[in-house]
Amino acid sequence: MSEPVEFGIEEKKVEETEEKKRFMEDINDFPTEILEEESEEEDGEEEESQSLQLNRAVLKSISRRSSFCKVLKFLYDHYPEPYMQGQIEKSVGIMQATLWNIFKKLREIGLVRLVPNPIDRCAKFYALTDKVTTKKIVNRYLWLCGYKLAKLLPFNQTVTIEELKRNEQFQSMCQNYGLTIDEGISSLENCSRKIEVVENYGKVYGFKRKE
Repeated sequence: MSEPVEFGIEEKKVEETEEKKRFMEDINDFPTEILEEESEEEDGEEEESQSLQLNRAVLKSISRRSSFCKVLKFLYDHYPEPYMQGQIEKSVGIMQATLWNIFKKLREIGLVRLVPNPIDRCAKFYALTDKVTTKKIVNRYLWLCGYKLAKLLPFNQTVTIEELKRNEQFQSMCQNYGLTIDEGISSLENCSRKIEVVENYGKVYGFKRKE
């Protein structure tokens, strides 16, 4: 029986530094090398939204902002139900003032609408206006997350899915990006330019990071 592969970002490179904080807190703008490699495949289906038309540049810009995408992903996962700002704040882990600004911009773009509350006017509900467009943004965000998660893996060594699930850095990164463990694994699987999928009896067994 082979020994488990040790993997993860080297602590000496990120230990208690501003770089580590930026790395773990937010994706914000993805590295240039990732953006230069963006393909047309991750845009998904060619289905066009009947309620909202956003150009490609705007879709890409939103998908690079993790805070925006965490909010959109939450609303997409719970579509079509509207949710109170406080509920969303607790679920995605974003401060109230920041979340208010995010909703303001998403409403201006037309992706989110404010739903009146007949019982309490102070309680604000938010809901998606366009599921199709949001799906494109979320899918691209998940695709970009795969590039970040790929940095955890060693070059040309297989890391099994079970090892990934037990890895604390992988768990922490998924949590910071608003992903479940399964979504993180799926993001890696779709990161074909950086990751080689290793199969066993026709099923995904693990991953290798390409040189």
